[in-house]
Amino acid sequence: MKHIYSQGDYDGACFLYALANAYSAVTGQRPPCGAWDMGIRSLHYAHDFLGGCIGTSEHFSADPQNIPAAVSVMLSSFNSTGSTVQWAHLPALHELGQLAPLVDHKGVIIFRYQGETAHIDAIDHWVCAVATTVKPFRLHLACSYRKTHEDWKPGGRYREQYHEKMKRYSNNWLGLRHDCRIVAGSIFRIWRDDTGQEAGKTKRYAIDRRI
Repeated sequence: MKHIYSQGDYDGACFLYALANAYSAVTGQRPPCGAWDMGIRSLHYAHDFLGGCIGTSEHFSADPQNIPAAVSVMLSSFNSTGSTVQWAHLPALHELGQLAPLVDHKGVIIFRYQGETAHIDAIDHWVCAVATTVKPFRLHLACSYRKTHEDWKPGGRYREQYHEKMKRYSNNWLGLRHDCRIVAGSIFRIWRDDTGQEAGKTKRYAIDRRI
């Protein structure tokens, strides 16, 4: 059974799917179609995601504030359905080893990478990290392109891994041996709000641990 949301063959909406997978991972709920539609209608440059070669690489990259604004719009729309999540932009982080401590039972991260992962060749892509392994180090990913990639490959076989401790699913992973670069300024932490605080507001999240 497939639990991770997959994008279409010709769209560039991996950023939006990373947000949907993050919301699902931390709340255990699916963002309803109505909430997805409401978020899309409120986005600036929403048409960029229909182009397979555009996504966040044009208008969103041109103005660094456009991406956090889009995170706020989409997660606020998802929050309107009941479960509430918080988010924080972490522009100072850009190394793979800095990401693992941000993934725990309460929160996940989304980020953009350029390069290869375990199941996908070199690509420019947004994903959601849902779990970690220490030895060997692996950052387990909910990847919206994995199934599409497997469907194109002769003999491709799509699989998802269930992480019992986190109660989440992944379908790809990233390790230290992969030729991969985290795009600076692309890291966002998303976590379940158990405090009743206002959702969708950027908060400072200090992290200085390394693995």
